[in-house]
Amino acid sequence: MKKIFTTIVLGSLLLSAGCAQTPTVTSLPKASNLASKQLAQFFFDYSADYEVPLSTDELAIWSEFVVQGKIQGFTEGRDWQMKLGGTRTTTSTIMQVILSKVAEGRAPVPEGQVLYVEFNQSIAQHAEDFRKAFLVGSDVVLYLETAPDKVGSHYEILNPFAGRPSGQSLYRPVGPLGFAIEVAPDESIVWPLAQEYKTSDISEALPDGNALEGGFSSN
Repeated sequence: MKKIFTTIVLGSLLLSAGCAQTPTVTSLPKASNLASKQLAQFFFDYSADYEVPLSTDELAIWSEFVVQGKIQGFTEGRDWQMKLGGTRTTTSTIMQVILSKVAEGRAPVPEGQVLYVEFNQSIAQHAEDFRKAFLVGSDVVLYLETAPDKVGSHYEILNPFAGRPSGQSLYRPVGPLGFAIEVAPDESIVWPLAQEYKTSDISEALPDGNALEGGFSSN
């Protein structure tokens, strides 16, 4: 089954992002899934046409490598300039992840070292918004591919090596289901880019896990 590459659909939000508000994520008792629902709406201005993998194993086939780790922090990333419809520039966010486990493939750093993962899907959310919504120390599972230094005719990356220390590679999730985060109070997994969540242990988001089977709690 062939992979369909993710397409960003921002529409009129290019004009209204300046007044968009970031959802507030609140820690709640384990009996409630409200925190998961809120986190699943973090990328509220983002949608994509993508092929849903049948399993975590299929998603792993589409990826360069798969890891589990813990969020260390967020910083401002690279400047993306739209070539069509004006010269609006947006800045991506770089998530630093301390590598805990390599589940598939070969990671570029050993366990205990930092990976750099770029998010450029949202024009309304910035590094500070990520810091408020995603708790440092949270467990994540990432299906990754190398982030390009050059993109197609729609965007130009003005500073392709920004957002991480010199010599460090940059990666991005493979589609909206390539980034899963554990929400401990709910005992849930959230896929923020896909705006989905379900009650399950984060280990089930790894290859051989069943997190992508049987639909999501939001359906």
